[in-house]
Amino acid sequence: SVRSELGGFTNAHNFIAALVEEEGSQRYLHYRVRYEDDRLQPPSWRPLSEPGLLAHVIARNEPLFLPDGVEEYRAEHGLRAFGKPARSWMGAPLRVKGKVFGVIAVENNHRAKAYTRGEFEQFVALVEHVQGALQVARLEEEQEQNVRRLCLLQRASEEMMRLADERGEEALWLAALTAATANYGLQFNRAALFLAKDGGARLIGRAGVGHFDRAEAREAWAADRRANMTFDRFLSDLRRSALKPTPVHRAVCNWELDLSSEGWDVFQSVLRAGRPDRVPAARAAQRLPGPFVERFGVHDYAVVPLRAGSRVIGLAVVDNAHDGKPIRRLALDYLESLLAHAALTYEDYRQRKAHERLNRLTCEVLSHAGRQSLKDTLTEICEVALEVSGVDCASIVPASEAGLKFTYELEHAGSAGWQRVTEPVRVRLVPDYFRLVFVQSSVEMLGDLPLIGLREPRLSGLAWAVKRVFDVVVTLILLVLSAPLLLLIAVLIKLDSPGPVLFKQRRVGENGRLFDMYKFRTMVPDAEARRPAPRLDAQGRPVHKHADDERVTRLGRFLRRASLDELPQFFNVLKGEMSLVGPRPEQQFIVEAYEPWQRQRLAVPPGITGWWQVNGRGDQPMHLNTHLDLYYIRNYSLWLDLVILWRTIGVVIRRQGAF
Repeated sequence: SVRSELGGFTNAHNFIAALVEEEGSQRYLHYRVRYEDDRLQPPSWRPLSEPGLLAHVIARNEPLFLPDGVEEYRAEHGLRAFGKPARSWMGAPLRVKGKVFGVIAVENNHRAKAYTRGEFEQFVALVEHVQGALQVARLEEEQEQNVRRLCLLQRASEEMMRLADERGEEALWLAALTAATANYGLQFNRAALFLAKDGGARLIGRAGVGHFDRAEAREAWAADRRANMTFDRFLSDLRRSALKPTPVHRAVCNWELDLSSEGWDVFQSVLRAGRPDRVPAARAAQRLPGPFVERFGVHDYAVVPLRAGSRVIGLAVVDNAHDGKPIRRLALDYLESLLAHAALTYEDYRQRKAHERLNRLTCEVLSHAGRQSLKDTLTEICEVALEVSGVDCASIVPASEAGLKFTYELEHAGSAGWQRVTEPVRVRLVPDYFRLVFVQSSVEMLGDLPLIGLREPRLSGLAWAVKRVFDVVVTLILLVLSAPLLLLIAVLIKLDSPGPVLFKQRRVGENGRLFDMYKFRTMVPDAEARRPAPRLDAQGRPVHKHADDERVTRLGRFLRRASLDELPQFFNVLKGEMSLVGPRPEQQFIVEAYEPWQRQRLAVPPGITGWWQVNGRGDQPMHLNTHLDLYYIRNYSLWLDLVILWRTIGVVIRRQGAF
């Protein structure tokens, strides 16, 4: 690419690409272009001359341009020459993900004149293009690796779960430990696994790997260390171990360790910090408790956490009794990665089995629930929940009179149903949603007793003053701008039908106060006397507004569709009876039918527009209007008012929900 795309390199002597495989690599890939016939020789790996120009570019991490004086530059910086001395030289680093991946360099031994600055800039631009291509290739390669690893993870998990179904949970851990030790030879000749109980106060030994022949593993390790230390090989061996577990001796099984006793500091720190710890043989007797050393002996130990996501569910203890060498950190890192996957598989397995069992037992309970007393049913529910190991027993009860009785029965059922409890059982109380969702709560202390303080959300103090000033200022501006339109609509109403221009109706305002709300008249004068009965929607809920109401006049239908009949409510805003934004001002007979939780909407002044108006208006049934109004009260802010006013413009233009 360098020689074909840039004419200045026709007589270049060498084209060298140094691809740094990993930090500390001592080799580069060398291409040579013959001067006579421009043939490219096959690539060859050659030692990286340290400290030569290539290494110098890697260290500088920036392009280097030497149009002449190459030998002087080498001498000045103490760099060794490679091959014949070059008359002109330039090189640039290749960066992938911010790190130097390699170097591309060209040199000229034959051309009469040196490389120019323009040629150097062309060269750097080409290297940046190659760098971009490498970045794309690396991302594609990583994506393929991730897909392959996901497939391996899935297959390994499936095989381990199948093994646990057939032979129990210990078989799952034995497969993981076998893959991490016997198949790999990571200097571990013995391994044991412990799961945490009681919040980490106890460790239960579930599985262990004893002594085995390590000759084959050592030979594989010595033959190709880097090939063995790959995550893909780990997953493959994990799956292979699950399919055909190696016969191993269970050195540890159901051995309980009490971490509250003296000497277990290493285990406690690994569980808390979630990081592995190494204990050399020279310090094993001092750092590990006596019973553990007596059982396993004095060797180099490593304690590795078992991570299931963000939680540490246990730990594995490995030792090296054969080599007499310290356990390598690299080996621990790979062991931790593999055991983390095994821990996640174990948690998924437990959750799956727990759900299957709970579903079955719940069906059994429900099949008897109709023929037993509440106390007997609760007792059976508690007994069923306790059969599922490692999950909490959660009871959901409403905060009502019936709920209090339910809780009372639950406590008394405990004497029969919870007497075998060995782990804490957590009970969650879920209150009636609409009783507390719209009140503000705070935790207070009365001595040593925590209390929950409840306060209804009301506009008060500065928030009320800001909202009132905003309403008055904006309303006055809108009245001045809309005055000609108001006059025109009043004249058209008089010409369209007999009767007054304005329609006045009693509505319920803030804190339940009654007021007269003004609108342009859109119905016949005796509309109140001809009020039809409310219709029901498909779900049987009352709907008071209809698009085909016969009482609406011709002009009134247009005013309603354009929402112009609401303009006289600006005078209600100036009088302080309404706000620009707030809940819908309801009629008195509707408020009288409210449930207690619905009366929360009277905590703020009603508005010309509101959250209900911009979310469906007349398309919504009455009970949903209340929900939307209460949402506005709970989330009130001046910014929300501005958002609703802006959205109102779009609703009016689209005539959405207006009739």
